[in-house]
Amino acid sequence: MIVESWTPPVRLKEWVAAPTATELAVDAFAPMARDEKGALALSDRIEATYLVPIEALPAHLDAIRADYRVLFKKGRRVQRRQRLDFDSSDFVLFHRQHAGAAVRDKLRASIDDASGENVLKVKHRDNKGRWRRTCKHRFVVDAQMRAADPKSGTLLRHSYGYGDGDDLVYGRLLTRFDRVTLVHRHLDERITIDLDLRFEGAGRVEALPEVAVVTIARARHGAESSAVARLRRHRIRPQRFSKYGIGVSLVYPQLKHNRYKPTLRALATLSGGGVSHAH
Repeated sequence: MIVESWTPPVRLKEWVAAPTATELAVDAFAPMARDEKGALALSDRIEATYLVPIEALPAHLDAIRADYRVLFKKGRRVQRRQRLDFDSSDFVLFHRQHAGAAVRDKLRASIDDASGENVLKVKHRDNKGRWRRTCKHRFVVDAQMRAADPKSGTLLRHSYGYGDGDDLVYGRLLTRFDRVTLVHRHLDERITIDLDLRFEGAGRVEALPEVAVVTIARARHGAESSAVARLRRHRIRPQRFSKYGIGVSLVYPQLKHNRYKPTLRALATLSGGGVSHAH
């Protein structure tokens, strides 16, 4: 009897997506459990952010694998993140950030798809550049990206010294991305790698699939790690990068965003000439 080889239907092929080169490189790292909190805490630290072409990322990860472990949470090395930034209708918080104001606030919510419950955090930045959380509140976001409970408006009105709390309850920018967190085995250093960034707001979607945003946080007086040394050797230099600043600049291009133009140009170069207009 002749048994013909079986070819899976197209729909089944779509169900089982082959892992990407980045996913394979991440899977090769030894895991670190989330409850090892001491390795993630860095009180006195310096941070630097780098923009890395996605096609070059697997080689960089393979080169530093022996020195780092990857955060393993809920059975996954790559964590799906969503966050919603709130602002007034005239974007007063964005304009203060764009102007480089030392003292300013940010209002951000982490989004939980499974429960529909979200955690809203208000943070205040003092004139020494230090951020501290001033309040934390659980709430629900409706289809219009609005904090859909009366307490939110009251909370925001008391949290800010300007603007109308009722105006601030609308989310202006939804940011989605996948995050990989690496922790150095011996040094006080943590690396976050954000992939597939996607910004949504006002019916517009902008995506950065060709760029990995790599942030290295390390002890202020610590030794140089293999990751920092490798990026320097490959002439990948730190960039000023704010997800909210870049996202608003892309989704609301009519707003003044001169401060972010150098980073936007770098992103366009790494993305092959332009940011992807996703659907």
